[in-house]
Amino acid sequence: IFEEAADVRFTPPGVLEFVTVASTLRIYGIRIPIPRLLWITAHVVQRLVPERPETSRVTLTITHGLLGPIFGYDGLFRKARRRRHA
Repeated sequence: IFEEAADVRFTPPGVLEFVTVASTLRIYGIRIPIPRLLWITAHVVQRLVPERPETSRVTLTITHGLLGPIFGYDGLFRKARRRRHA
């Protein structure tokens, strides 16, 4: 099983950041560290958009230790409220 540890930070008033800090393989209960050059890391930043209270901007970058950035995304998300059915 592939496992990642992450550092998650909140910076007021509205920034949430997620960064991969370690990668391991777990085989039969034994954790084997993956060398940093072989990691696939995620860096995600979510920022509230002050002028649009229901909206946040999300920036995602997936990086491989040897290949560099291999995938990215930057976009706006709007919180949707749904009614619960009784």
